[in-house]
Amino acid sequence: MRPAWIVVVSAMVLGVGCDDGIVIEVRTDPAAPASEVELFLGIEECGGCPGISPDPTRGILPGRVFFRDDSNASEARAYVAKVQGGVATFHIKSSEVSTRLTTVAALGLGMQPSAALLPALDLDGEAQHFVVQLRPATGKLPAPVPPDGDYVETWSEPAAPSFTCLGFERWAGGEFGGRAFIVPKHDPDCDGYVDDGDCSTFANNGIQEPALDELSCTTVELTSASQRCRLGGPTCKDGPTPSMEACGASSYCVPEQVCLSTCADATTPDALKACLAQFAGPAFAGTRLQCTLPVVKSADLTHYTLCPGSDSFTFDTSAILQQRCADDDTPLLQIPRAGSPLAFTADTTLLSTNQAGGEVYELAVKLRHEGACSYRMSTAGAIASIEPRRTFTRLALGAPGTAPQYMLLPLILVPATTCDAEPTCHFEGDLNDSVFSCGR
Repeated sequence: MRPAWIVVVSAMVLGVGCDDGIVIEVRTDPAAPASEVELFLGIEECGGCPGISPDPTRGILPGRVFFRDDSNASEARAYVAKVQGGVATFHIKSSEVSTRLTTVAALGLGMQPSAALLPALDLDGEAQHFVVQLRPATGKLPAPVPPDGDYVETWSEPAAPSFTCLGFERWAGGEFGGRAFIVPKHDPDCDGYVDDGDCSTFANNGIQEPALDELSCTTVELTSASQRCRLGGPTCKDGPTPSMEACGASSYCVPEQVCLSTCADATTPDALKACLAQFAGPAFAGTRLQCTLPVVKSADLTHYTLCPGSDSFTFDTSAILQQRCADDDTPLLQIPRAGSPLAFTADTTLLSTNQAGGEVYELAVKLRHEGACSYRMSTAGAIASIEPRRTFTRLALGAPGTAPQYMLLPLILVPATTCDAEPTCHFEGDLNDSVFSCGR
C-alpha cells in the first residue's frame, strides 16, 4: 500500500523511446498556476534521522528524511523545467543520477505553491513515462492541527554551495498523513553549519538538547500561564562559534515541587538522580500517577498475590491530558540511583522481601499506550507486604506530527487487600500542576 503522504494523483507507466532513465511529466493545477516546476530527487533514506526543524521557532518535526541525489557534489544541482501548455517534462537519466530514486518531490513555482510527492522509482529497467498531477499547497509546514491539504516548505543554505531543503506533509480528515524531507546529506538542516559549528544536525540554527545521561539540573520554563519545571543539562546552540549553556531545558517536564526542592541545587547527574529518588519515596505526597492493585494473602500467609482478573486493566487520562497523548514504547524508569544510567524500559520488576522468612518476591510491571489517552497496565508476580511499590513513568505528550514532550512522574502502586477493589490508575496531588501542560 502506498504511504499516506504520497500524493501522486496519477502515475501511469508507458513505454517510451528513451533507453536511459525515465520521463516524468508534471501537470500543473489551474488553481495554482506555475511558470516552472522543480524536482527534488532523493536517492537514499536516512535510517536514524528523527526529522528536521526548518527554523529555530519549531522543534524537530518528525518525518522520513531522504538525501538529495547531489549530496556528494561540490555544487547544488537544480532540476527545473518551464511549463508549456500546463505541463513540465523531465528526462531523468540513471547514468547522471542513480539507478533508483527513493522519492521525488515536484514543486510548482508560482504565486501559489503546488506540489506532489512520488514513491520510489527504478531507473535501470524498462523505460517508463510517469504522469504526475500537482495539487495546490500551502507554503509552510504548519502548526497542528491545520486545515486539510498539502503543505510544502523550502529553505536554503545561506552561502555556497547553497543547497536547498524541502519538507512536504499532508493532512486529511483532521488527521496527520505523514511528512517527508529531501535534504543534502552533508547539511540536513540547510543552516550552513557543519562539523564543529553544527550542534544540532537536524535543526536549522537549532539547539542540541541534553541527552538522557546528561541530565544534571532543573530549570524553570516561563509559559503564558505559569512557570513549568523541566529537567535540564548542557545544551549547545548552532553558530560560527557554538554557544554553550550549562543548564538548558530538556524535553522532560516534572512536577513543580521538583524545582522548589533541593533539586534546584543539583549540578551533576548523580546529584539530580539522588534528588529525584526522593520524589518516589514514602514521604512524597505531590503530583503522581497512583494505581490500585487488588491483592489477596497467600494460603501460607507469607506474601500477597494479585486478585483474579486484576493483572491487566486499562485506564483513561483524557480528562486531564485532553487527548494530547503520544506513543511511547518505553515508559517506565526504575528509581534513579547514583552511578546507574537513566534507562527507560517497556517493563520493570519491583522487588520486595518478606522480613520474617527473607524470601524475595518479584512484581513485574508493564505500561503500554493503547491509543488516544488510554493506557494498559499489566502486572504479574507477588509482593511480600502491602507497602506501596514505587517507580517512575513518563507519559509522552504532543500534538500529531510533533516531537513528543515527556511528563515524568512518580508511579505509585498501592495494594488493596480486597478483590472487590477496582484495579485502576489516576493522577493524585496537585491537578493544577503545570506539569500537565507539558507538550502544549
